[in-house]
Amino acid sequence: MEAFEQLVKEARKAFDTADHLTYVTYPLIKESKLMITITEHIHHSVMNAMQALLEYERMYKRISYIPNDFMSRMDMLKQSIFPRYKMQEYSQLIMDLREIVETRKKSSMEFVRRDRYFMYTDGYRRSSSVSIDGLKGYLAKTRGFLENIGKVIGENERAT
Repeated sequence: MEAFEQLVKEARKAFDTADHLTYVTYPLIKESKLMITITEHIHHSVMNAMQALLEYERMYKRISYIPNDFMSRMDMLKQSIFPRYKMQEYSQLIMDLREIVETRKKSSMEFVRRDRYFMYTDGYRRSSSVSIDGLKGYLAKTRGFLENIGKVIGENERAT
């Protein structure tokens, strides 16, 4: 199994977990802290999918290397890979999820109010919040991203 195939498999597994937590577990127990777990699973899914696309492009020598830092990877995706496959709309999804996860790591205060999970950093000047409805939107976009990557990999595998 190629590296990109393993990454797609891991991305789908993380997505399925997030989907189950969102639509089955959360409505049953109504625990707001689950929103963070769901966010992390969606983020993990998107990062693995992004890495799979980069590995796939490198394997077919469309790119010469994969940068180590996140912003360089995003630049490569935005400039050459996403336009090739008409996936430009997913760059905002990736950036939004990254911001939420990074804010959570650095947060000095977190609390729940009215079914929203708030995170504050930098002396309460910078904040992020997640809601279950917002997470459902991220799940829908992530599903589309995974389907598009599956089509790209599947179509090109059949052609060779």
